[in-house]
Amino acid sequence: MKKKASLAWNELVKVILFFILLILVYNFIQNLYSATKSIPEWARSLSSVEDAVNNLDILYPEETRTANVKLSGKYLIKGFSESTGICPENEKKPHCICACSNPECSNINGKETKYCRSIKLEPSPDFLIENSFPDPVGVKIGLNNDKKVKRLGIIG
Repeated sequence: MKKKASLAWNELVKVILFFILLILVYNFIQNLYSATKSIPEWARSLSSVEDAVNNLDILYPEETRTANVKLSGKYLIKGFSESTGICPENEKKPHCICACSNPECSNINGKETKYCRSIKLEPSPDFLIENSFPDPVGVKIGLNNDKKVKRLGIIG
């Protein structure tokens, strides 16, 4: 009887380990897909904004950074955080910016319409760069009084 119980326990452990391995493989494939999917031309300004935000220094809130943005076509760059709505592409990112082809940053008819990047600082609720200009421009980014990321204006 002890031998049967021991065999059953061993089989149960094997099944549990198999499912854990299966979950780890699934997460790896999902992360690999996210890292390798190509970014369309309309979302390429996202990396410039990401660099500007991540180079801000919380010890020097008066300093600003410039992001070179080309918003051709209809899309916007929007900030998301735990307080304003977690990053819509990946809930593991508490703070992010997304280039979205619609204001809600949601999928329309199952088409992917958002590309997101993690940022180290929380964006202000009003962090938004809209496509009101067709040519490449410099957008000034800084911190507000609450030490949150804020878009300050267009350098012209």
